Amino acid sequence: QFTADASHEIRTPLAAIRGTLEVLLRKKREPEQYEEKIKEVINQTDRLNHLLDQLLQLARLESGSVKKEQLNLYKILKEAEFKFDKQIQQKGMLVSISIAESVSILADNFFFSVIIDNLVSNAVKYGVVNGKISFNWVNDTHTLSITNDSTGITQQQLPLLFNRFYRTDNSRNSMIPGSGLGLAIVKKLADLQHITIAVSSTSGSTTFSLKIPT
Repeated sequence: QFTADASHEIRTPLAAIRGTLEVLLRKKREPEQYEEKIKEVINQTDRLNHLLDQLLQLARLESGSVKKEQLNLYKILKEAEFKFDKQIQQKGMLVSISIAESVSILADNFFFSVIIDNLVSNAVKYGVVNGKISFNWVNDTHTLSITNDSTGITQQQLPLLFNRFYRTDNSRNSMIPGSGLGLAIVKKLADLQHITIAVSSTSGSTTFSLKIPT
């Protein structure tokens, strides 16, 4: 099933690229019309490149070994905020990190950073314009929560979010690009580090929680 799903996801942007190029060949157009179609091709090639990167990432995880060390949680979150600053600013979003700068966790540096990057990317992509992304830490349970203002995810869809290639109805119907692999990678990386991941959602927000072993 994975191979079939992967083939479908790869063929979709390839078909869009071919269709756009065929349209360009049918008749001569004004320069600005060519520019518009070329941008469509670039967007589809970017989508395909992102998908292939994630497929390779999944393949590497199958044989990946975990190297845990003490990490500064605040630093990792600030690095993720900086990485997605352009997209955050474009949507007029506010980021709140309610975590002491001294908080330390035991995790694999690369794997945990990939988890955070994927969750922040989702929070930005599917968060509402002028919304908020909040990071909170509960020391007693060693739990990090990432909450973003959103239209919400139905209770029926929540258990499916970590399936490979799964996308919610809202994300499929929107213009937001995505492969449906990001959260599958997050779940795999969390499991490798014995991190318990959970998700909850209401009509106004979505929260991902990471319970990190001590």
